[in-house]
Amino acid sequence: MNQPLCHVVVLHHAADSTAAPRVKALQQAFEMTRLEGDAATFATESDPWSFVSFAAYSDPAAFEKQMSCIGKRALFILLVTEKMADDPAWKPSLDILASALPKKAALGTRNALCFASSEEAQNRLPGRLKERQAPESSVLGERRLRPHTLALLALHRARLLLGAAPNDDENKLWLFISHAKADGLFLAHSLRSLIQEVPELKKWYDANDIQSGGDWSEEIEAAASTSVFIAIRTEGYDQSPWCRREFETALAHGVPILVVDALLRATITPSALPFAAMPTVRIPDGNTHRVLLAALREHLRLLLVETLVADQVPGIPSSTWRVWPRLPTLSAIQRRSAALKTREFWLLPQASQTMAEFNAARDWLTTAQSQLSLESVDGFLFLASSLAVAPAGAAAVPALPAP
Repeated sequence: MNQPLCHVVVLHHAADSTAAPRVKALQQAFEMTRLEGDAATFATESDPWSFVSFAAYSDPAAFEKQMSCIGKRALFILLVTEKMADDPAWKPSLDILASALPKKAALGTRNALCFASSEEAQNRLPGRLKERQAPESSVLGERRLRPHTLALLALHRARLLLGAAPNDDENKLWLFISHAKADGLFLAHSLRSLIQEVPELKKWYDANDIQSGGDWSEEIEAAASTSVFIAIRTEGYDQSPWCRREFETALAHGVPILVVDALLRATITPSALPFAAMPTVRIPDGNTHRVLLAALREHLRLLLVETLVADQVPGIPSSTWRVWPRLPTLSAIQRRSAALKTREFWLLPQASQTMAEFNAARDWLTTAQSQLSLESVDGFLFLASSLAVAPAGAAAVPALPAP
């Protein structure tokens, strides 16, 4: 089993009747999904979500037994009620957790998110747990929406543990919403409104409509590592040359792409764009939370792989390698190959899913004697670990074998 990079731990009182739907929403947010018929025995590489450990405890004694096994990157989600705050059985566990939290949330450290049923319950928590309240929990929407909103906040906090400085106001996740003005405008506005409704997400996420006709290639290239491209696929999307250009630009720059299937017709005609290769969500019930949830999962998936590589090969500067969410386009490979003067590695999670295309791209780079190397994540980790890697912070880049 893979060593977890991120622990997500939910604590709730056994008598809390509202806990079940919240725990279920949180579990779905962090679970590793497997496609139907995808046998585990056929998997040759680790799914990034296998590096996330999720557990829920209603028994404080069981939680205390596992506390020593929880790593440094951990998100504790407390569903706080008056019963939990006043229960003497929970007091030692809450004291232990409060003492294990740093003064301020920071990259690579533990953090907690307290979703309190009342201000009185929150105020009775010990130590630093009082400071970890979900902002304005009373205005997180209708009661039935709160489990979904809590799941969004939890994914956001996990992102801050893995790959973003929580005190850097400029380190936001850009959500590029690409849509055809003719029939995708209302859904795009609904997504933006959802972010505006949640105070913490409003602070951290920029939901931008891509203005048709605008040249945003440089903008998305500069923000590629902190961006998710959301394509609202309506009947008019494929017909719009600007939408096609936006999608192709996101492909070329390695931005995580999420497709929202908003097609109305029963029969879907072939498309020149590779929609089938992207994660896709449908919202026939109008649940736009599902779109944002999937978008945050796509970015967190990328951060998990980046964190794995950074942990395993700290002697190799991060400027010499990059994780792509999918196989880079040939034009992107050729353009970067022509510009490089020093060695660089592009890493592909689960490369076996596109093995023929992956090998063809590697063969082209070898023939061209390029400074760019295309590697699977597992292959790069094996290659790097077999060498005498320079210590972290060293100026020299290790001389890895030529492609």
